[in-house]
Amino acid sequence: MTNNPINQPALYMGIDGGGSKCKACIVDVNNKVLGTGIAGPANAFIDQQQSIHSIINSAKLALVDANLAESDITRLTAGIGLAGVNLPSIYEEMSKWKHPFAKMFLTTDLHIACLGAHQGKDGAIIISGTGSCGYSFVDGKQVIIGGHGFPHGDKGSGAWLGLKGVKTVLLSLEGMAIKSKMNQNM
Repeated sequence: MTNNPINQPALYMGIDGGGSKCKACIVDVNNKVLGTGIAGPANAFIDQQQSIHSIINSAKLALVDANLAESDITRLTAGIGLAGVNLPSIYEEMSKWKHPFAKMFLTTDLHIACLGAHQGKDGAIIISGTGSCGYSFVDGKQVIIGGHGFPHGDKGSGAWLGLKGVKTVLLSLEGMAIKSKMNQNM
């Protein structure tokens, strides 16, 4: 490859930025995976600066994994699915970010998960991880159910399930709930 960007092949990067981690994947024009990188949390509703930091770090790690120079970040067309940008004010703020990429397309992590699950066609998903949410994208319209964040919602998330488990054990230890396999040795 030469240093002339006109002669360099196009590079694309997909980023999935969620509450626990941010994963970047670089592909070529044939959709061949060249490199991946994983960094820290990237929920823009919780902390926009942390989100930006995780996006940049995951991109740099993916570049290293692809045996590309760090300066190649400016060649990347980035599609970024980010937790928290379903709120219009957060989307607007993140859209103003002076990113280092050739181009950036921003949407929610829910939208990219749904597109991936249904190969770009209409569909619906339920996400259960750090948070939880139901999402559908049909005829260009999205519907979001839940995803309000712990402890206000996110029934079925890791945080919610963990809290329910701790409550059950403590109630059992106090004699206010029956013993279960979780607390039988206590």
